[in-house]
Amino acid sequence: MCTISQLNSSKILLETYEERVTKLEEQLSSSKEESEDMKSKVQNKQQHVSSVETELQSTKVEQESSNKDIKELECQLSGCRKENQDIVTKLHEVQTELSAVNIELQSCKSKLESSNKKIIELEEELSTCKKESEAKEAELLVVQNQYSVIKNELQQSVQILFEFTKEAEERKEDSVGRCYVNKAIDIDE
Repeated sequence: MCTISQLNSSKILLETYEERVTKLEEQLSSSKEESEDMKSKVQNKQQHVSSVETELQSTKVEQESSNKDIKELECQLSGCRKENQDIVTKLHEVQTELSAVNIELQSCKSKLESSNKKIIELEEELSTCKKESEAKEAELLVVQNQYSVIKNELQQSVQILFEFTKEAEERKEDSVGRCYVNKAIDIDE
């Protein structure tokens, strides 16, 4: 009896072991599937990590290039700011100079306007003077003509006077000679 009981007990125990083995086999199979799944996930993750590392290296290279670009742009920006400051300073100088030039321009315009008025006055005076000069020239021509006529008449008068004087002197000499001759004749007698 003891043996049957042991056998039964052993059967139960065997069944229990078989159930456990089945469960363990199921668990093992499930674990294998999970393990395969995990391996696949790990491979995917490794591939992803590799891709990320590649991207990280590429990003580091880009970042270094970007840092160089930033430094270069900062240098250019600094130069540009200095140039802008120089331009602003120059602009202030030019504006000051322009203001002075505008003041001088206004003064010159005022002087020019005054000069233009003076020119108009002088042109009017010149026009009047020209008219007077033309009248004087006409009068001068009349006087010159009169002078020429008087000069000619004077020359003719001088010529006539010269001829008359010469003739008078010749007569005088002739009469003085006759007078000496008459006196000489009177003395001889």
